[in-house]
Amino acid sequence: MNENYKAINVFYLTPNQILEFDIYIHLPVNNKFIKYLPAEEPLDETQILKLKLKSVNELFINENDLEKYNRFLSSSIQAKIRNGQISDSEKTKIIRDAAVNVMESISSINGDGDAISWTNHCIETTKTLVTHITDESTSTMYDKLMELTSDRPSLINHSLLVSSLSVIFGMALGIFDSKTISELSIGGLLHDIGLSKISDDIVEKYLRMDVLEAEEINVLKMHPGNGLELIKKALRSPKITDNIINIISDHHENASGTGYPLGKGIPSLSYLCRIVAIVDRVSLQLFHLDNQAVDIKYLVSKLFKAQKELREFDKNMLGQLLETIK
Repeated sequence: MNENYKAINVFYLTPNQILEFDIYIHLPVNNKFIKYLPAEEPLDETQILKLKLKSVNELFINENDLEKYNRFLSSSIQAKIRNGQISDSEKTKIIRDAAVNVMESISSINGDGDAISWTNHCIETTKTLVTHITDESTSTMYDKLMELTSDRPSLINHSLLVSSLSVIFGMALGIFDSKTISELSIGGLLHDIGLSKISDDIVEKYLRMDVLEAEEINVLKMHPGNGLELIKKALRSPKITDNIINIISDHHENASGTGYPLGKGIPSLSYLCRIVAIVDRVSLQLFHLDNQAVDIKYLVSKLFKAQKELREFDKNMLGQLLETIK
């Protein structure tokens, strides 16, 4: 497959749309990409019907149009959700499909540029879903994170990705109520806020998954406590629920009780904290695979298999996620 083209899901295309980007069809016999629809030309109902009849689920765009596609995808999901003629169950299916689509789309990543585009796609889609599901915006928390970590772009990017994937994994596990989705979004966003009080060198090594010296590990283990202090002093808000506080304090605790800072076992860890703990590890590993094919299912499966010996994460939860990610 030509790396200059990226697959898109036909599900989000509706009749009479004017798109900002060209759409291509892939011919596997000669590995050619043929322009199917030029930009600014409407996609009519007959064309969509033909695609469905031929069981075409994927079309393609040029990699240079990924940003335009991300904007289109976000607006398309919003339009489908706001459609007054579809039922709540249909809206729930659209949201679930969007979440699964984000997870599956990671397989198209090839290199840092794609990783950045995918992260933006993930965040943009999640913000759309969270805005629809929750009654309150999390924009204040985003603003506060930027204020506290404005000189730490790597930390900001990691926090945004954990926030987005926490929501998506939560949906994959069947969570759709507004309060819990909001807690996952904010908890994921603020889970590592305590790292802002630790030196750049240690934080960058941690985010790159480099080997840390014993003294550096001891300093790193202070960040959950640092996060709680920041919450008390700088982020007082009724939106900071007990679940969010638990995510900040306990996301490095583990199933066997050998985590930090308090060595709690899995019975003492909240369900949402267990989700964010898995997402945190997946997010760190996402861009440290030594150029292997990046795949969410591969990463979750790897964690699942490792639990036979390590017992770090909720194995049942990992198993449920593997069932969801096809």
